[in-house]
Amino acid sequence: MENKRHLFAVLAGAAVLSLGLVACHGAPSGPSSYLPTSSAVTTPQNNEGQAPDSAVIVPDKRDRHEIVSSCGTHVHIILLGVVGCNFHERGYGNRTFAIKNNTSGIVVISPMKGNRATTFEILGAVVGSGNFVVYSRYERLRVRVTVTL
Repeated sequence: MENKRHLFAVLAGAAVLSLGLVACHGAPSGPSSYLPTSSAVTTPQNNEGQAPDSAVIVPDKRDRHEIVSSCGTHVHIILLGVVGCNFHERGYGNRTFAIKNNTSGIVVISPMKGNRATTFEILGAVVGSGNFVVYSRYERLRVRVTVTL
């Protein structure tokens, strides 16, 4: 199992590093607030607060249970290190969880869906910080991530 985890870390790190190098060459050199006057810009819809790939969910207030993470709400990872996290929802045995990675490539998370028995592996790919959100049927949990040397 340890060999698979190490191989996953090396392959994921190499993939993220390659993608990061390619992405850096296409990034604008000006400040992030700069917008050319001749281009049409549209603002994407913000789906924060909704489960991925679903319509608006209105939970029953009696049916709310918080998501609990084995890693807590802040994860500190050494560059190319791997942390395994499990999630569960109090009061439910086998609820399905989905993860939305908002870290812009700082970490690689695998798998993106699972249940209480699933160990979600988080690989620190690039130095920086960000967050990912764990969704269940009605609840969500934001986990901050910091990757350092």
